[in-house]
Amino acid sequence: MGDVVVSEDVAEALCAQWEAAVQARPDGAVGPIGRAIKAEAAPPRELAPWEVIANDLTDAVKDDTMLPGEDVPTVGDIPEAHGVSVGTAH
Repeated sequence: MGDVVVSEDVAEALCAQWEAAVQARPDGAVGPIGRAIKAEAAPPRELAPWEVIANDLTDAVKDDTMLPGEDVPTVGDIPEAHGVSVGTAH
């Protein structure tokens, strides 16, 4: 199959048709170049239990609640303190 050659006039006509089609969209979500596209942010998700535990331990180190050299909570302590299974605490 040979190469397809599009003249400048044809390219401009195609771009004009595309822009007219986009502007005719009723939702306005997609617009021509230069117009902002509306997008909704995803709602924040709830943290998984292991993420809550990791954040709590990180915060304890950062705010000096857990001091250097101090023992970290054991796998037995974490489930009790956070209401999770031993597997999650592991």
